[in-house]
Amino acid sequence: MGRAYPPAVNILLLMASATLTATPVPPDDITRALWRHQFGTAKISSGACAYSVLERAKTHLSVYGACGTFKKVGGRLVMQSGAVLPYRLDVNAAGKILQVRVPRDGAAFQGDLGRLFSRAARANLTAAERDRLVESLYEMAGQG
Repeated sequence: MGRAYPPAVNILLLMASATLTATPVPPDDITRALWRHQFGTAKISSGACAYSVLERAKTHLSVYGACGTFKKVGGRLVMQSGAVLPYRLDVNAAGKILQVRVPRDGAAFQGDLGRLFSRAARANLTAAERDRLVESLYEMAGQG
């Protein structure tokens, strides 16, 4: 028997396995790219990242990702900072991430969303998926 993980972790492990077989971009590279975009460094400390793959193509990988830093306050785990965003990771044929793009804030957001992501990918940017990613972050952070 394998190790039992909480449901959200099982989903993340399944996504990581699917990512490994369907695209040349290693899951750890995706996680580091999301963290670097959020916090300016590839070294993940006091936090976690979770993502779901929206779309795979030869030149890019679209993911819905969440990264956050956590701190224990009064016995409770509290997210200090973080965000849930759609990411377009431009990649080369070897699976190296060349560029990370996200929609700009404000009035440009909807237009950027349409330019960066297909209709099918945008359909998966739901409040329920956002909530699932945030829940996964808390579960991952609580395990450390």
